[in-house]
Amino acid sequence: MIKLEYFILLLSLHLIVAYADDEVAPEHVPRVVCFYDTLSSLREGPAKLTNALLQIPLINCTHLVYGYVGIRGDNYEVKILNEDFDIKQNQFGNVTSFKSKYPHLKILLSVGGDRDIDEAYPNKYMELLDGGLEKQIQFIESAYALVKKYGFDGLDLAYQFPRSMPANILQRKEQFNDFIEYLARLRFRTNGLLLTLTMLPRVNPKWYIHAIGIDSNLDFVSLGTYDFFTPTQNPHEADYTAPLYHNSTQNREKSMNVDYQVHYWESRPFSHRNLNMGIGIYGNAWATTHKSGATGDPIVQYTNGPAQGDLFSRKDGVVSYSEICNILHQGYGNNYYNSSLAASIVYNQTLDAEHEGFWLTYDNLVTLANKARYARRYIGGVAIFDLGFDDFQGYCNEKKFLILNHIRSYLLHPEQPDPKLDLHQLPRPKPRLSLLTTL
Repeated sequence: MIKLEYFILLLSLHLIVAYADDEVAPEHVPRVVCFYDTLSSLREGPAKLTNALLQIPLINCTHLVYGYVGIRGDNYEVKILNEDFDIKQNQFGNVTSFKSKYPHLKILLSVGGDRDIDEAYPNKYMELLDGGLEKQIQFIESAYALVKKYGFDGLDLAYQFPRSMPANILQRKEQFNDFIEYLARLRFRTNGLLLTLTMLPRVNPKWYIHAIGIDSNLDFVSLGTYDFFTPTQNPHEADYTAPLYHNSTQNREKSMNVDYQVHYWESRPFSHRNLNMGIGIYGNAWATTHKSGATGDPIVQYTNGPAQGDLFSRKDGVVSYSEICNILHQGYGNNYYNSSLAASIVYNQTLDAEHEGFWLTYDNLVTLANKARYARRYIGGVAIFDLGFDDFQGYCNEKKFLILNHIRSYLLHPEQPDPKLDLHQLPRPKPRLSLLTTL
């Protein structure tokens, strides 16, 4: 372990050096940052994202983010959350070996991601910031060693900030700014490694992020511009989960849309080319009651929490695109699209007090095209959350990873017209068993 005094000296030297060079920057190529949650590889049967399937979309990704590792609460070193899979089965090495086939691909290791649940140390992410450089060295050194050992190209911080406002906002911003600077200048960017930040959904950047302070020390930031409204957080009323623009009706919160979040970061100021629009490629579904009404027009009242999950998501309220296509092909509900908000819903009404229907919000192909066009025009790219929710088995129209491919197509060629066929109009595949649609 390198002594604290050496780190302080090294930091002071690097503070003198600017990261800019004299060369003319090349034309910006839009980023497609693909997140891979290893939980999708632990499923059974057709819902399992095997390594063979995982490699299929990588030609269309500029970056692959491997999720997730955590932080030890006792000494703040990086903690392996699934040692059997990541280490003993060598999934770390398996994934980084993909670079031999896809040399353009940069692969990062992500920390946090709301996967690091620790009852013994519930506040460890904030305690790490409180500890200053003396404690943060333990994290920096262990993260750097792990990234280097397994051949990752850098580190992504999907930092688990509380969703509640801290007592001292200015202090938290300064602490996180210092932490990013230590990571960048002591180990990562100094040694040619990437350092990125992922803002998790519903984390308010006003409380934790000094954007202008971290801009020069990060390669990019992926915004959590999805899951603004979910059946877990809002069990008794349903609304669009990730609208592109603000809907001023019914006193909706102005910040709960993609456009607001992008403009907030740009106004800090933060380099727009260093921002990625986060797109959750799954739907959110509420269980509805006979009191929820007949129209399905949000905000829908008298909902009863999350609808039952599907074979792929294995989480109530979350619906993969394989299942969304199944619902649409089978005609289990009425399909609506709001062009002004770029948002879609499917509503299965129930008139019987003893049974439940469902209300599902998702991004259809037109919505996804509009989000890709927006990202191309205003920011640096998109971040896909995550590959395990795409239609990787080809149930929608027998083309694997339909959603990722569609987003990338419109990101690279935004001038092309809207898709002629949307999900509900695609050639109907063979029916499958479904969990959600048995409601």
